[in-house]
Amino acid sequence: MTTGTLRMPHNKWLVPAVLTMTLGSTITMAQSAGTFQHIREAARHARSGAIEDTDGYSRAIVDSVVPDGPVKDSIRSRLTELQHCHRQGLIQPVTEEKLVKAVNKLADQMGMPEYGKTSTLELRLLRVEVSRVMPEITEEAFQNPDHWVGPNNKEMATMSTKMTPAEITYLLGLLIRQKLLNPSFQLTEAELRTRYTKAKQTSKPINASSGPHTFLSIELSDKGKNIRNSLGVYSQRFTSIDRANEEISAFAKELGYDVP
Repeated sequence: MTTGTLRMPHNKWLVPAVLTMTLGSTITMAQSAGTFQHIREAARHARSGAIEDTDGYSRAIVDSVVPDGPVKDSIRSRLTELQHCHRQGLIQPVTEEKLVKAVNKLADQMGMPEYGKTSTLELRLLRVEVSRVMPEITEEAFQNPDHWVGPNNKEMATMSTKMTPAEITYLLGLLIRQKLLNPSFQLTEAELRTRYTKAKQTSKPINASSGPHTFLSIELSDKGKNIRNSLGVYSQRFTSIDRANEEISAFAKELGYDVP
């Protein structure tokens, strides 16, 4: 698999940490098979329910999507707590609709263009692709399907809309990378639905990149630059680690997680 990196000249850690992406770091455009395998093994160990195994799973997830910085450990510890509580049934799972609503609310605060926002269709397509590479991340969605009424693709139709904290964290990091670098993710909801409908009609494989295969891109497109700029302007509001942690808590509460 071809890989590349992209450096962005912004303050290193001040981008809202709840989105698990930092503009000032080097963005890895394609994760190695070793990274996938590490996450899969950590997810299997976490089935034990032991807090140390849950923390190992959280570390694997966070290491794959969050660059090094002052808030990385905070994100990991919060994810460990949430994932552990989820396993014990102490918190409610978050639905795709709720996550999309929270992400788009934050996107509005950033002044993000419409193609920089997400939708339930885009999120579902992304989840299906992740499930094919790392099924352990989404295994609960198939064990407990809620009969989502959607497209006639097997995974699309049988995957539950409910997500674990670990899956949400991984998806947020991955989604931001795709929004910045992948033209197939730089579409409005209407444009995506049009492309999706055409893909179904022509019996092409249904995935988030239906259309030209542009999963990897070395340079930002104009749309990618606009998305980056919206993230960068918004990040200037955060002048301390405490302020960034407040944003993490605020986003978690939008999802229904009561995090101290």
